[in-house]
Amino acid sequence: DFVIDWQDGRDWHASRQQSWLNTWRESLSQRVPDASQWPLFDIKACVLSQDHTRFCFSFDLLIADLWSVLIFFRDWQQLYQYPEQPLPPLDLSFRDYVLAEAQLQKSPAGQADWHYWSLRLDSLPAAPALPQVMAAESLQQARFQRFSGELTASDWQRLQGRAREAGITPSMILCAAYAEVLAIWSESSDFCLNVTLFNRWPMHKDVNQLIGDFTALELLAVSLDYQQDFVTRAQQLQRQLLADLSHRTVNGVQLLAELAKRQKRPHSALMPVVFTSALPLLVGESVNAFPADFPGQRGFTLSQTPQVSLDHQVVETHGCLHFSWDVSIELYPQGLIEHMFAAYQQLLRQLIDEPQCWWRQQFDLLPATQVAQRERINDTRQAFADELLFGPFLRQLKRYPHKSALVSAQAILSYEGLDIRSSQLGWWLRKRRVEPNQLVAVVMAKGWEQCVACLAILKAGGAYLPLDPSLPESRLHYLLEHADVRQVLTQRELQKRINWPDCVDITAVDSDVYGEESSQPLTIVQSPTDLAYVIFTSGSTGLPKGVMIDHRGALNTILDINARFALNDCDRVLALSNLNFDLSVYDLFGTLACGATLVVPDAAQEREPAYWHQLLNEQGVTVWNSVPALMAMLLDYDPNATLAELRLVLLSGDWIPVDLPARLRQAQADCQLISLGGATEASIWSVYYPVHQVKADWTSIPYGQPLANQWWVVLKDNAEDCPEWVAGELYIGGLGLAVGYWKDEDKTNSSFIQHPRYGRLYRTGDLGRYLPDGNLEFLGRRDFQVKIQGYR
Repeated sequence: DFVIDWQDGRDWHASRQQSWLNTWRESLSQRVPDASQWPLFDIKACVLSQDHTRFCFSFDLLIADLWSVLIFFRDWQQLYQYPEQPLPPLDLSFRDYVLAEAQLQKSPAGQADWHYWSLRLDSLPAAPALPQVMAAESLQQARFQRFSGELTASDWQRLQGRAREAGITPSMILCAAYAEVLAIWSESSDFCLNVTLFNRWPMHKDVNQLIGDFTALELLAVSLDYQQDFVTRAQQLQRQLLADLSHRTVNGVQLLAELAKRQKRPHSALMPVVFTSALPLLVGESVNAFPADFPGQRGFTLSQTPQVSLDHQVVETHGCLHFSWDVSIELYPQGLIEHMFAAYQQLLRQLIDEPQCWWRQQFDLLPATQVAQRERINDTRQAFADELLFGPFLRQLKRYPHKSALVSAQAILSYEGLDIRSSQLGWWLRKRRVEPNQLVAVVMAKGWEQCVACLAILKAGGAYLPLDPSLPESRLHYLLEHADVRQVLTQRELQKRINWPDCVDITAVDSDVYGEESSQPLTIVQSPTDLAYVIFTSGSTGLPKGVMIDHRGALNTILDINARFALNDCDRVLALSNLNFDLSVYDLFGTLACGATLVVPDAAQEREPAYWHQLLNEQGVTVWNSVPALMAMLLDYDPNATLAELRLVLLSGDWIPVDLPARLRQAQADCQLISLGGATEASIWSVYYPVHQVKADWTSIPYGQPLANQWWVVLKDNAEDCPEWVAGELYIGGLGLAVGYWKDEDKTNSSFIQHPRYGRLYRTGDLGRYLPDGNLEFLGRRDFQVKIQGYR
């Protein structure tokens, strides 16, 4: 329905009557008439006083398009002012026009146009992927809301003048600005606009005086190339439209029907974002519906159209430009359309006032409140201890020499005992010329030996490379060779069982081969910017990528987590993760950094939830750190289990089921659940979210906000920031970023970029978006990778 509310030029402030009129207006503007019942229009006059009358007009767009409505008002105001002057008779009816147009579509020219569009249909992009809170099909009846603005006659003339200099029509400069804003809030800058044309073929002298639905929908493909400036993009958009218009005997309604058939989506609104212009060029001539001497004033206008969610309409009145967005408001998150419309107004203002911005490649239209919020959230700077990864362990050694550092089925090591063994092994390695940034492989099953080995390698000055002993022989040999490994630390049983390559020296940590070495502290030979470890991830191409993490990056994360969640010498941490999974870095060095005790499961039972439950209770475990699936397995094992000592659960590496927090609280009401996220390439974790209460409408747990000395940004393909609710790629910056990929400069350069505003960033390949409260929401992978038991 198209509703226009008029009143005379004088102000009218009767609040009581105004309230009643507002109710009446709301009722009329949202009314959807039965298309099978005449009439499909409604005209009402409300006499407010002797001198004040308000008229309300409602037209169903089945019988009159916007151009026809303007003709109606032109004729109506003429009769209103000059009732003695009759309107000229018409020699053409709308029915005559429809029959003639049908014949035109069957002509050879019409068939050629259909062939043109048939070839183009499959290559057309989808509609703008704007954030929505529900599918349009789920709305029983859409409620539309209008957002309106205008340009004064002077500003409108200036904008048209600049457009004319660039060879761009008034309609197309507005359409181009509209496309720029849509691209910022859409997931892609390639999309299709539904452009409304008032397709009146010049078959008769009276054709431009008829009232009817002459609407022709044009599917305009938009592809914004941000390597070009705005003027070039606008010119390209105009050329595309003019090329399509040369084949306009085919109506967009027919194209949408064919597209729905091809995509097998007969009931979907395929192109719900519309641009409707009543300006010259696209319609052939303009209609001045409201001349300057007309006594009335337009009060309220609203349109609503089936299968349309956003319709941008422009019309010129009294030399001024009036523009509006009619929106099915319930489809979109609260505040989103307001921000988009404000950005559109801001862009028009820039195009009028700043001639240089026409040659800009990109526009900074993100709402200022969102920019300020992100700057505040990403201001995570904290004082940082610039030391080696094992530095805090040495401090705790002095405080708690006789306290248990590690408990396993095979051995219990105190801080002093762990230090002695790791120092002896460290001297053994140094004699074998282990140097800074040299990788020493740790190929072991779960056990106390892993802890001794990693500490020893770092003390010797090298970096440890954890490898899974169950890897196929060819993969293990490839990794050892690719990493230039000369020294391998393992266990006696594996030393015998594995077929090792000839180029490596094998040392079993559970043997006494290094027992005669000194237990004195080793001199420090590396710096905090040297490598602490390298973890090979599976890689999206199937070839492993060696992520190089330095001491300061890993230590920054560990110290932040320990301080943020008050880990201390009373805590006991269960080491569930494999050593080649970076959660183990926190298990080992986070525990030793705060004087806590590491509880190491027996390798033979490390995937048995019944055994975990036994360890939790027997060892008084207070901190759990794993992927969500393992915690779910524990709760599945015994839904009525009590975890009396558990105070902190750290879950990361995959989606946390939304029902898991409630299940965990049932097992331990006082337990604190923390969702963590990040990437191996950013030192274990970079983002966190304390899970207190899961709302009923949540489909996932929020990703959260950045940890200390780290920051996150959500970027579009053009490296610009995404507004709230808009999905983009997640990037991580800060102290935790990896040095790069081992011996792979090309992959390093493609994954670690230099951003003009945010500096060095890691491109995660994950999709996410900002929520209004400033938290990130994780949306999954950008590629087609999946995770199986925590591995991509």
